[in-house]
Amino acid sequence: MANNYYDSEEFRIILKSFEESEKTGKNLFFGSGDLLDIADYYCLHGKVPEARAIVDRALETFPDSDEALLMKSRMALTYDHDPDEAEIIADMVNDKHDADYAYLKAEIMLSRGLEDEAEALLQKVYDEADDEEPEVIAEEITRIYADYNNVALAKKWFERTGNSDSASKKELKVRLLIADGNIEEGQKMLNELIDDDPYNSLYWNLLSSTQYLSDDIEDAITSSEYSLAINPNDEEAILNKANGLYKLGNYEDAIDYYKRFVRIRPDEESGEMMIGISLIALNRVQEGVEYLKKAEKKISIDSTHNDEIYQELVIALAKLNRFDEALAYIKRSESAECEHNEMKVLEGFVLMKKDDLEGGRECYQQALTDSGYSPVIYLKIGMALYENHLYSAAYMTTKSLLNICPDEMSEAYAYHALFCYFVRKDDEYLEYRKIAFEKDPKLAEMVLGEIRL
Repeated sequence: MANNYYDSEEFRIILKSFEESEKTGKNLFFGSGDLLDIADYYCLHGKVPEARAIVDRALETFPDSDEALLMKSRMALTYDHDPDEAEIIADMVNDKHDADYAYLKAEIMLSRGLEDEAEALLQKVYDEADDEEPEVIAEEITRIYADYNNVALAKKWFERTGNSDSASKKELKVRLLIADGNIEEGQKMLNELIDDDPYNSLYWNLLSSTQYLSDDIEDAITSSEYSLAINPNDEEAILNKANGLYKLGNYEDAIDYYKRFVRIRPDEESGEMMIGISLIALNRVQEGVEYLKKAEKKISIDSTHNDEIYQELVIALAKLNRFDEALAYIKRSESAECEHNEMKVLEGFVLMKKDDLEGGRECYQQALTDSGYSPVIYLKIGMALYENHLYSAAYMTTKSLLNICPDEMSEAYAYHALFCYFVRKDDEYLEYRKIAFEKDPKLAEMVLGEIRL
């Protein structure tokens, strides 16, 4: 576990006393620090409602506890995805010069996309640090930016963390290596950390993630299982195992683990999204749509799956011939953080599927124009035309794309080969099939593997 104190005999005695008092109704006194430790422990073990009740109890007993206010504020930010409520609670803190208050305020700013304001605040905390604290503060700031996937600023602050070789710094270094695509180096450092602390679920979760990125899916599942042996309710480990099972095509078992994740994190949209996608993969499209709708309702200010939810939902509804409903969700996506040009391509796909060819062409042209004739949009249009069995149009689209696409866009060659096959241009198919396999064998196998002339 990340906090070794929770494995200590001292904490176990406090936790046991608290839980026994809850069962028996004994009115035992617990200090604010002990209550907040129990609340944090419960969060780590998937018992968020119980944790929130404990924080509220701490505030009833210790109304001036800044630590309890900060934890309550962070819960509003993390579990309610509500930066406004988080800020209201945070501003009740008495000591507004405390670094933890500033860190939380910076996270609230980052959740709202106010990067410059957050950086100014964090820089102020750093500048006002005592001589012995700057490296510790720089490490905390690095962690904040890493948590919000701001790799550039995380790397900038990591350079200020000094020369210490602590485990926490190594863990941060691993996260930055992974973000930079240095998976092999990150895994090597992770294995060193695990050798030193084999019961740290955070390390096993990171290792599982790197193995998944390396397409070592069975190893990723194994690492997630080590993490679950340490903490059966570790939400990241549950999600990692579910994702691994999904990648292997074991959709039924994946759904079971996604449901476990939803029980622990009902506020997160990703669990229901992946249940929906898994059900669609099992050809249970109507059931999948219902879960995707649930996921769409949970989209919040810090959601990262907006595109996937709307795209999967629209495609599934189109598959069910519910075209007007599909178009209504495209309309809803206009007010969300989405790749709107890709959604415009999907609108064209739906219109063509309902035999409005002219309307579909207008959508494709608008998507191309608005995107500056993006190669990605060209390819998306080609794929949409192909799905509507307009093979000649798909072929002509990728034929044009190959004149402008970057050389590393390997998927363009694989899909052009596919479209060549369907318009019976066998020589051209063989030419581009060869190029596709040279550029990206895994992708080419996925797109072209079952085709034989």
